[in-house]
Amino acid sequence: NETEALAASASIIAGSKREPNRLDRSWRNILFNHFHDILPGSGVVETREFALGRFQETLANVGTYATTSMRRIAEKIDTTSIEYDDEPETYSEGGGVGFNGATIQRYHMPSTERGRGKTRVIHVFNPTAYVRDELTSIVVWDYTYDLGMIEFVDASGNPVEFTVLESGKGYWWHSYTKFLVKVKIPAYGYTTVVLRPNANDGHLNLDPGVYTRGNEVLEDFPVVLENDCIRATFDCVTMELVELYDKKTNETLISEPSCYFRLITESTKRGMTSWKIGPYCQIVNLNRTSRARLIEESHGDLFSKMKYEIKFGRSWLVCTVSLKKGSPVLEFENIINWKEEGDESTIPQLNFAVPVSYRRNGKFHCDIPFGYIERKNQNSDVPALTYIGLCGESEHKIAVMCDSKYGYRVTDEMAALTLMHTATNPDPCSDSGEQFLTIGIAAAGLSEMKEISDKFNHPMPHIASIRHEGTLPLEGTPISVSGDIKVSAVKVSEDGEGTAIRVYDDLGSDKKVVLAVSGGIESAYYADTCENKLADIPVSGGKVEFTCPAHDFVTVIVK
Repeated sequence: NETEALAASASIIAGSKREPNRLDRSWRNILFNHFHDILPGSGVVETREFALGRFQETLANVGTYATTSMRRIAEKIDTTSIEYDDEPETYSEGGGVGFNGATIQRYHMPSTERGRGKTRVIHVFNPTAYVRDELTSIVVWDYTYDLGMIEFVDASGNPVEFTVLESGKGYWWHSYTKFLVKVKIPAYGYTTVVLRPNANDGHLNLDPGVYTRGNEVLEDFPVVLENDCIRATFDCVTMELVELYDKKTNETLISEPSCYFRLITESTKRGMTSWKIGPYCQIVNLNRTSRARLIEESHGDLFSKMKYEIKFGRSWLVCTVSLKKGSPVLEFENIINWKEEGDESTIPQLNFAVPVSYRRNGKFHCDIPFGYIERKNQNSDVPALTYIGLCGESEHKIAVMCDSKYGYRVTDEMAALTLMHTATNPDPCSDSGEQFLTIGIAAAGLSEMKEISDKFNHPMPHIASIRHEGTLPLEGTPISVSGDIKVSAVKVSEDGEGTAIRVYDDLGSDKKVVLAVSGGIESAYYADTCENKLADIPVSGGKVEFTCPAHDFVTVIVK
């Protein structure tokens, strides 16, 4: 989806060749992997290995196409107004080949270094339908200069907030520095940020609020992660979230132990353990019984985090909980080495439990294609694409989201997200080994949850650039979609001659939509889902206006 949008953008503003069939095989691979034995891990070992091979093949094609599209746009951006200080003898160019293309990096788009010297130019892309005004991760390769004497500026030359997340980390004979930088980008747009020596005299204190507590310090007080949106308080012994305070509504949404890991023992009496989540026989709160150990804690003006580990059975997990300035999302980034085994009578399961404290109404919302569905609480797993919202009397509610797990169970007491489930047949190792996944806990209104989960699941890619002339400004947007509407796809049209844009309403009212593209629209028409023409749409002033009916979707082709 992101790659389709980037390719369409490159064709509109950079004149890239339209390749409507470029992603056909990748889509087929992904859809084939939704087959009813591959999706739940109920195939034989060879089935799993085949599916992972197809997934790797897809990532290679998608990553290459996305990077090529961003490069085509970058080549058209005029960077001559930026004062470079290239150094002739550097080895940064080419750093980062293969970086980001693994689960631990959440399959971010590749970003091989092109810059060198003390000044680096980075183009950041927004492949979503929302304006992004947030902190984003940027990786710079082989930057061996004093980090206390630098600054980041936006496309207008104004300093922007930033901090250092990691520095001096090695990767294939190159080193990288990971920054967290504040950017603002229009929907489906791009912007430019510049890393350069700080013009002011003196040494820059990157983050004066940083405080780190290590294992050698024993202090029995809660761990608090707080920003301008929420305050999260964790028990210093169990690492359970014991309070989540919503500053926007002045409500305490969680006031009891929450956000902890549970080891479940399932009964096998229903059989077909690969296909079914069995009845619970035993529930163990791992945060309490397996001694959660705090490894790291740090606090800054832009970013705070804590890290803890739990060892249980033959397995272990490391959970890093972080909170960025301006974000309503508490992020739980997990590395889980799962080695628990089942037998003929019981199956082990790992899940993440989220009890809430506000008055519930017995219902919850699940993210589904083109909208959401309201379900009644039920003591069995049900699917959701990217998030669930726990309904209640509170104006703001708790949303639970994840980048790679989809089975949720909601009762009157809590929500739980199934993470691991080791069946015995036909593949006893379907979930074994290291896994990486990120869970988000957000305080939000129902109308905000889709946007929050989309931003959470679609990080903004970036690429480094060099000095060259061009026809594009340092920031801009190829596509504009106006109206209280959701966008599900922006892509090169199937006929290869235009751009297909699909919008939908999920709030239950007709929506007026205005579409515009860079350079203006010459013609437009309604299309069915296979992009066959249905009817022309009048064009006025290079834009088109139309109405999307309530609880419906519309596909428009513009040329």
